[in-house]
Amino acid sequence: MKLKNCYVFIFLFITLISFGQKQANVWYYGKNSGLDFNSGSPQVLEDGALNTFEGVSSISDFNGNLLFYTDGMTVYNKNHSVMSNGSGLGGHPSSTQSGVIVPLPLSGTRYLVFTVDYVYNAGDLFYSVVDMSQAGGLGSVITKNTYLQTNSAEKITAVNHSNMQDIWVVIHERDNNVFRSYLVTKDGVTGSSVTSNTGPSLGTNGEQGYLKISPDGSKLAMASYHNRRIDVSTFNNSTGRVTHSFSIDYPDATYGVEFSKDNKLLYATVSYDMSQIYQIHLADQTNTLIATLNSALPGALQLGPDGKIYVARYNRPNSSTKYLGVINNPDVEGTGCNYVDEAIFLGTGASFMGLPTFIQSYFDVSLSIEATNSCEMTPSSFNAWLSPDLQANLDWMLWNFDDPASPDNTSAVAAPVHIFSAPGVYDVTFTMSAAGIQLSRNITVTVWGNPPLILPDSVGFCPGENATIDAGAGSFQFAWSNLSSSSQITVDSPGDYWVRKTNSNGCFSIDTSNVKVYSVPEVDFGPDAMLCGDDEILLQSSGFEFYTWQNGSSDSTFLVTEPGLYSLEATTTDNCNVSEDILIVPCCEFSMVVPNAFTPNSDGYNDEFKPLISGTSQYKMTIANRWGVILFTTSDLDEAWDGRYLNSECPEGVYFVVLEYNKCEFLGTALTDRTLCAVTLLRSNPIN
Repeated sequence: MKLKNCYVFIFLFITLISFGQKQANVWYYGKNSGLDFNSGSPQVLEDGALNTFEGVSSISDFNGNLLFYTDGMTVYNKNHSVMSNGSGLGGHPSSTQSGVIVPLPLSGTRYLVFTVDYVYNAGDLFYSVVDMSQAGGLGSVITKNTYLQTNSAEKITAVNHSNMQDIWVVIHERDNNVFRSYLVTKDGVTGSSVTSNTGPSLGTNGEQGYLKISPDGSKLAMASYHNRRIDVSTFNNSTGRVTHSFSIDYPDATYGVEFSKDNKLLYATVSYDMSQIYQIHLADQTNTLIATLNSALPGALQLGPDGKIYVARYNRPNSSTKYLGVINNPDVEGTGCNYVDEAIFLGTGASFMGLPTFIQSYFDVSLSIEATNSCEMTPSSFNAWLSPDLQANLDWMLWNFDDPASPDNTSAVAAPVHIFSAPGVYDVTFTMSAAGIQLSRNITVTVWGNPPLILPDSVGFCPGENATIDAGAGSFQFAWSNLSSSSQITVDSPGDYWVRKTNSNGCFSIDTSNVKVYSVPEVDFGPDAMLCGDDEILLQSSGFEFYTWQNGSSDSTFLVTEPGLYSLEATTTDNCNVSEDILIVPCCEFSMVVPNAFTPNSDGYNDEFKPLISGTSQYKMTIANRWGVILFTTSDLDEAWDGRYLNSECPEGVYFVVLEYNKCEFLGTALTDRTLCAVTLLRSNPIN
């Protein structure tokens, strides 16, 4: 059975995973420096308006388009200009986390900018309100520096409430062990905070250093700078309560902290006289040095949309550097997390101590989606990973495969498969609702085309020859059923031959050809024949489409009347050629009759002596008497002896005859022969 253009499943799919949403896709920080993650990998930006030493925050819309960013004192719009009414906020350029931007739940246009002061001021905590519907979509600060409390340390972080709608904003106070959690709802900031007295006191020297909640909202980590300590706590994202778990002391000042995206590992920077990055295993409460920097000090740590952790680098006391460091595999324990120091060159921009502070839920994998790239006519697999909270409150879910030509462009199951209608790039969207809150994720799927492959259904060859099957040249891999890896094969045996043609994406097509040997009639003129005299020979053949004789004639027969070389080339309907030659030579069968007496008496009967010979091309007859005298010689078959010698009649008696001749043989080969005989000469006819 012929397998024609068969496309089969490819098991080595490339898996794509979409983490979080795109509100954290554009960063601005340091000196005119930025990163754009919308392409999947960070692209360096050099157009930022910031020039600040530490705390910053950025926010993009759901599709990853920059909205605005701030250093806690000034708000810049997407055009890198100061936003309307956007100056004079209550942050500070030397505050570790000078601000964080929080969208007002269910608003769509309003954002709250929380700011914290630095260690040598009063420590006021404010928030301001930005309305992006103002100023033609560039936004305006409509409420500025609403007071929440004093005595705040240089630390602030934010995470989603367990209801997936509201947002917790968490700070730590100065010179005590108090955490305060403020809840932001659709109505704004609630009037009172949740207070947690837990863990060791910051003390006077511990106000600097980062505060971070894990992406899943279950853990909290805090660097206490001059206390040289990292405090790890649990966080209840339903109640806002913080409970201290353990602390780790370090040989130098601690500054940056960040969780891996799987929430199992914590990273911390140690930088003043030392220049180190540590990894903390949260379950085991163990600590591992994973990197020592040589040319710079590590500052802030920030998880990126790509799942990597980015490291700010600076030189004390306030000198910038031209590179960011990157922890490439933060979910891997030990040095396998792969820290690269000078990983990203910042161009005209520069790094100081700070990186943007975000709502950590933007990096949460409680809702993540994955998909497989695929080949034409093979299914792509999809999966949506939902946290237990989302699963418990799930209202509905829907995949849109961006494939309107398909009758199955949507699916309402968590792990569907989809065969795309054509090769291309598809922007697949997963949308879900849990407890009335709608969430969405996007992922790009590439469908590669299968390589073109059309083999002929059947290939034939003439007996004694071969057939070539061509799968088409190009940058492909070929695997034939006869183990050849070339783009074409030459075969001399009948049968089915298939090939698998694979392109650089691993997509392949399979096709089969049947090879057969054509049936060809025989042309056989028999052995070369001899032509004698006026004889004729008829050469003939049958069963062919075309005939070509040596003289160009095209009949199936040829009448031979003359000696010579005769040839025929016959062609079948399958274009198979058969040739046959035959040589016709002028030659008769040899025969010889020699009379034993003759009577040269002029009576008209038997008056001459002549042998009757045919089938010879050369001949000589010599006649001698008993004494050896040669009486007659001739080489003419038609010449006879009349019984005379020197015009005188020879006497009766016995005479000796020597016959020398060539017998006619095929292909002109002559064999010399000789016959000795006697002839009686009589003057009168004998009486019977």
